[in-house]
Amino acid sequence: MKIKSRLFQAAPWLSGLIMVLLLCTPPVFAGEYQELTGATITESARNYLLNEMDWDPNDVEVKVDYTGKALSLPEGELKMDFQLAGNHRPIGRIPLSLVLTVDGEMIRKIWLNARVNVFFDVVQTTRPVPRNRVLTSGDVEIVRVMSSRPLRNIIYDPNEVIGQQTVRDIDHGQNISPYMVKRVPLVKRGDRVLIVAERNRLRITAPGVVKEPGFKDTIVQVENQQTKKIIHGTVIDAKTIKVEF
Repeated sequence: MKIKSRLFQAAPWLSGLIMVLLLCTPPVFAGEYQELTGATITESARNYLLNEMDWDPNDVEVKVDYTGKALSLPEGELKMDFQLAGNHRPIGRIPLSLVLTVDGEMIRKIWLNARVNVFFDVVQTTRPVPRNRVLTSGDVEIVRVMSSRPLRNIIYDPNEVIGQQTVRDIDHGQNISPYMVKRVPLVKRGDRVLIVAERNRLRITAPGVVKEPGFKDTIVQVENQQTKKIIHGTVIDAKTIKVEF
């Protein structure tokens, strides 16, 4: 009977304490939090990279990897601040940071991994090309390739190799590099050419004989067959030397 009496005496005190705790503890509502999903994070990161990188958006493929769960953040104005380390022409696997702020207060910083693949238009051979062959337009073509690493020693303009001579065998479909070809003279000593002089609408031509080897756009000595004089002119192609007058 004594124990029961003590319990009844303590009941009013406990009830009062519970009431105070309930009044002092702020209520928690589900609306005080906002959820940031992984899909939103990865899509926002992808859009950031496409806008921030110097690559043409049509020439890149971007994939962002986020393995974390959805984030519960305080209610308020959410800002997502991405930061890209290094240069703005990244390629391959790159780290990316994300700082989350709500109403101007930093809440969390997370790291993401992104993979950037870049498409390049490169010059490749259309067929097997043997050594010492002078390349023609039919030997090469522009092919669009995707790479996850920088391409070095690659030629992108077919005009840079057409008319050049191969220094090694090149397989079909192989990217052409500068070290695979060498310049060959368009004209050589003794070649018969047409000497052309132009000014405004006036055009004068004369037959000539080349006196030394010459590459395209280089100056060579040529003999005017009509006057027998040696003059200097610019190699336009294998049959034309242009002179100034």
